Amino acid sequence: MTEIKGWHVLAGFGAAFGIIIAVNLTLAYKAVQTFPGLEVKNSYVAGQVFDENRIA
Repeated sequence: MTEIKGWHVLAGFGAAFGIIIAVNLTLAYKAVQTFPGLEVKNSYVAGQVFDENRIA
């Protein structure tokens, strides 16, 4: 078994942060692509009738 040196730790941290950043960017891209862009004048009223609109 080899000794864990400083560059091993640095590479591990770099890989971990790289994966986290890649996943965050992927999820952000998917969120923007699937957003329908619906806008309402009064979000409170729209929220009150959401279930009725969903059933219809």
